[in-house]
Amino acid sequence: MSDCKTGYTWKNTSQTLTATPGNYCKAKDKNDLIEIVKAAVGKGQKIRVTGGRHSWYPLVLTDEAIGGGSLSDSEFCLIDVSEMTAISKEKTSEGLYLVHVEPGATMGDLENATMGKWPEHPAPDPLVALPTNGVIPTELQIGGFVGAGCHGTGWEQPTIPDLVYSIEMILVDEDKNVHVRTFSEANADDPMDIIRVNLGTIGIMSQITFKAEPLFCIHGVDTVDDLMTDVINRNPSASSHPLKDLVESTDYLELFWFPFNESKTDWHLKLLPDLDKTKVWKKMGTALKNSGGDPSEDCPKNVPSQAWDNLETKFGAGAYTQIAKWSSGGLIDQGLVEGLLKMMSTLAYQTAAADYNAAATRFYHYQTSAFPVLDFSFAIPMDVSSDPYYQGISNAWYAVVDAVADWAENKSEFYQRYPVNVALHARFTKNSQSLLSPAYQPAGSDVHTCWIEFLSGSPTPDEPDEAWYQNYNNTWAEFCQLIGPKWLALGGRPHWAKQWQLLDTPAINIYQKLQDIYGDNLTEFKTVRDQLDPTETFLYSWTEKIFQG
Repeated sequence: MSDCKTGYTWKNTSQTLTATPGNYCKAKDKNDLIEIVKAAVGKGQKIRVTGGRHSWYPLVLTDEAIGGGSLSDSEFCLIDVSEMTAISKEKTSEGLYLVHVEPGATMGDLENATMGKWPEHPAPDPLVALPTNGVIPTELQIGGFVGAGCHGTGWEQPTIPDLVYSIEMILVDEDKNVHVRTFSEANADDPMDIIRVNLGTIGIMSQITFKAEPLFCIHGVDTVDDLMTDVINRNPSASSHPLKDLVESTDYLELFWFPFNESKTDWHLKLLPDLDKTKVWKKMGTALKNSGGDPSEDCPKNVPSQAWDNLETKFGAGAYTQIAKWSSGGLIDQGLVEGLLKMMSTLAYQTAAADYNAAATRFYHYQTSAFPVLDFSFAIPMDVSSDPYYQGISNAWYAVVDAVADWAENKSEFYQRYPVNVALHARFTKNSQSLLSPAYQPAGSDVHTCWIEFLSGSPTPDEPDEAWYQNYNNTWAEFCQLIGPKWLALGGRPHWAKQWQLLDTPAINIYQKLQDIYGDNLTEFKTVRDQLDPTETFLYSWTEKIFQG
């Protein structure tokens, strides 16, 4: 039987969300999961699900009420599926490569099952890979990654949920009976455009089946010596459009900007990013696929070490806690902050890989571990028919760059000067046909998507009301509230799992804007959601608000 307890305090990985549910239960397999759901339904509890805890919006649970105050968690049963990690794979008689995954499996578990330690110690046949994937193999669990509409990179690749062939889900009917139903794209009547990105509001995914392809390799090239204006210029035109040239000619592309890779000081000795010299880290990949379906023999076992892992190993959570504390300190503390920011930006660029071949899955997993961060992210459409040189993406990028420079120079309080102390980051994909995907476009659309985010370290206070911690978080929120409306104006949609709840202000009114952003998609989703979860067992205030506006 399952491991259930009361009085358990749940937190997300960045320590920004906390909840104490009435019951916290660990499910070991599907049968266990069904029994937990039956028990919770019998008690009249709402049900939420957790796994890797790698999210910032309270899709799982929180003890904070919308608009402030406290939310009673006692009526909830929180189910941890992190021990449900079984994976199997097959090649069907129709030639499909299918990978069946339980929701608690990580991206690393998926790598081990699909390719193993190839080439020396490969997994059993068939050796397969997804054509796109997330980055962190140790934290990202499949259930949450799919349900929240997450993504990898790849100019002609969809989001991860669009690779899903079928989903087995535990549901509760109007008579509070618990049953299992499999939704599949093989059944034309199944609403896969709703089931794939479900935000945990319909039921519990007990198995997810992906469409994979034979294992292939990617030629990776990282460069850190290009001026920002030579990668993404402010006003692209017919004669100068470097971003367009880059994204349209690169299978897999990511851009990073660590603000203090080039820096200067003003006459007040303030540390400022030097925008005339600043450089962008380009991570580029070209798919290498053999006609026979076997990966090329020159792929090494691992991608060279990347900056993120060095940052995590050398600094990690402790460093960002100190940066946050020192930012509210005296002159000596402030000098230490500036020194750390310069050193960490320099370290990131110095440890970027140069030129390598890697099995596709290992190319995706260049960051094998993570330190706690705050993350604000949007999906912004790239429609070449109306914006041929991607001026919108330049505007989105430079909105952050210019604000970072402005705050460093002009904010009166030191703790307000460096709201983005890790990186600005962009990835590029095609689009999605899942109705609630931030990358949604109708079937057949040629619109692509830029997933843009900025990140800062997430400190850990001894007590949540410490002044330095409040200063740090208030600065972060203010910066997000500055950038959010600019990205919304570019047609952007917030990434469901990131910290977009910070835009719930009278001036921005993000929940009402969701009604405009998603329109009929939101209405259609809610209609089916209400049919599949008529007792609202899997809905609670923070997810219900998405549909209410």
